[in-house]
Amino acid sequence: MATQVICKFNQYGYCRYKEMCRKQHINEKCENSSCERKACSLRHPKLCKFFRENGFCKFGEWCKFTHIEKENAIDEHTKENEIILKKLADIDKNLKELQQHEKEIIEKRIFDEKINKLETIIAEKDEEIQKFVLRVKEMEVTIDTLEKRLSDENTKLEERLHAFEKKNEESNVDKIKTMEKRIYVLEKRRLGSDFCDYCDQEFKAGSEKERKEKETHIRDYHTFECNVCEFRNENKEDLNIHLLPICLT
Repeated sequence: MATQVICKFNQYGYCRYKEMCRKQHINEKCENSSCERKACSLRHPKLCKFFRENGFCKFGEWCKFTHIEKENAIDEHTKENEIILKKLADIDKNLKELQQHEKEIIEKRIFDEKINKLETIIAEKDEEIQKFVLRVKEMEVTIDTLEKRLSDENTKLEERLHAFEKKNEESNVDKIKTMEKRIYVLEKRRLGSDFCDYCDQEFKAGSEKERKEKETHIRDYHTFECNVCEFRNENKEDLNIHLLPICLT
């Protein structure tokens, strides 16, 4: 069964509904002067203002409010004021604690916001660092590729340079041999000898016989003969041009 609600009018003074009141009436008076009224269900009647102001009350001992002498009333008021001041002090203390707690909460919230911002900045910096690391790795791969290409190009260049030097050396050797040969031919001709215009074959100069031998040698070894007629030429391309009309017929 639910607890019946206590009538506040009867608890602190007079209820006009009396026994007809729908709320519970407890008529026992609390004798504890330091009682916490809100937590207590007994009666705590207020001071009778008529008795307090005039020194008497027409209801006498049947008055539902408290009748005390003036001095005692002052003491009672003083006690009530002390209780009120104590409660106000407690309220002020609690308020200060609440304000301090609220201040701490606000400071913690501000601190948490700063921490979150710093964490966000750190995460962004970490992402930038990761991107930078990837770029560095890509650059390293590019550098390795370029170094390999450069090495290959240097190898090719060295090979070409070596081939050029070898060819140049061979060319110089050939030039030297040619010069030596020309000198040799000039020296032989000065001494009365003659040579083939295409090889190193030597002939004696001055006689008709040697001249015919030279011509025969050139015809047999250094000219191209037509298979159709007696045409001869030192250049094979001229022989082909000669043979072209014959091939077309």
